[in-house]
Amino acid sequence: MDAEHRRRIANNERTFEQVNYTVGAVGTAGGEGLDADGYGPASYDCECAGTCGAIMRLTPLEYEHARSNLAWFAYGPAHRVSAAEEVVESHASHWIIARSPT
Repeated sequence: MDAEHRRRIANNERTFEQVNYTVGAVGTAGGEGLDADGYGPASYDCECAGTCGAIMRLTPLEYEHARSNLAWFAYGPAHRVSAAEEVVESHASHWIIARSPT
């Protein structure tokens, strides 16, 4: 993987992370499947290095957990995982992926 490819991957990661943190900050109060803080699922973008466009439904607490480690990212379920990535947890709504530094 060349330096330009790594730069584009890092840029995609930052963009999706910023969007997803904004979604989590707003949250969706009320409804079914509430988390401990009383928020229901919201739509989050897949944080893969590509542009798959997958949307995940997670509560803000589920997303916080997925990002509780700097090397972890939230992917849509059954996502293709590269050799530099490892599935940490798999859930019906999302996977938590650990990426190895390159």
